[in-house]
Amino acid sequence: MMTGDCSPERWRREYAGSPVTSRANVRVVEQQENASMTGRITRLIDDQQFGAIAAEDGQEYVFQSMALSQTKFSDLSLGAAVTFEPIIGLKGILRASTVRRLTK
Repeated sequence: MMTGDCSPERWRREYAGSPVTSRANVRVVEQQENASMTGRITRLIDDQQFGAIAAEDGQEYVFQSMALSQTKFSDLSLGAAVTFEPIIGLKGILRASTVRRLTK
């Protein structure tokens, strides 16, 4: 059960002008024109549609299937090269958004 006012008006009032980009309290790591990164898939959990990417910066970013763009979860495999947009989620968890598999 949710408590509190989650109306769009309240959300806009509280987060207008902040680095927050969604109601999930997610912010973009890099505010650059070309913030996409590359990495390789290190973990895939099929039943949960969840995975992890080892990025070029040495960090590990997690993603869910809804973060995939122009790629199906079933098309991913361990070691596959991908591009993604890095974001920081709740509690500082590194997440990957707009994950795309690079062509072979």
